[in-house]
Amino acid sequence: MKKLSYLFFACLLVLSVSCKDDEDNNPNTVLGTWEDSNEEENEGEDYYAVETFIFKADGTYENSVTGRDSESGEVTCYYRMSSGTYTRSGDKLILDGSGYAHLYHPSGCGTMEELVDYDPAEPVEPREITFEITNQGTELTLDYGPCNDVCPPNAFCICIGPQTFIKVD
Repeated sequence: MKKLSYLFFACLLVLSVSCKDDEDNNPNTVLGTWEDSNEEENEGEDYYAVETFIFKADGTYENSVTGRDSESGEVTCYYRMSSGTYTRSGDKLILDGSGYAHLYHPSGCGTMEELVDYDPAEPVEPREITFEITNQGTELTLDYGPCNDVCPPNAFCICIGPQTFIKVD
């Protein structure tokens, strides 16, 4: 009986490890680091903007827009940074704004120390974003939905069309 219980636990361990590996290698997973760069649009400039999303297995994410040196690609300044939690439901990502700190620099791109905490009087409502993963898991397109003429107070409003990110890690 003792051998049977050891065999059962060994099988359970193998199954749990194989399931984890399947999720990490799944081309439809949002896990990882995704970037959208306007490097081509800023030809001849000292730096270009890069938006980065990092989706972690623990249900948290980080989002930043940084300026990168045109020659080296190194981060030279920061536009904004935020973090929070996310959930996935079918082809939707729900970014929960009530648990993140949003940072901004009022004059554009500055140093990390110059960023100022954004502290709304009320929590920001979670935002539902449609997503699609294509090109064998290397491209993530986020569609923020229709842009309303008026953004309600404390809402997460983004008035841009679909945005495509490339998986970098």
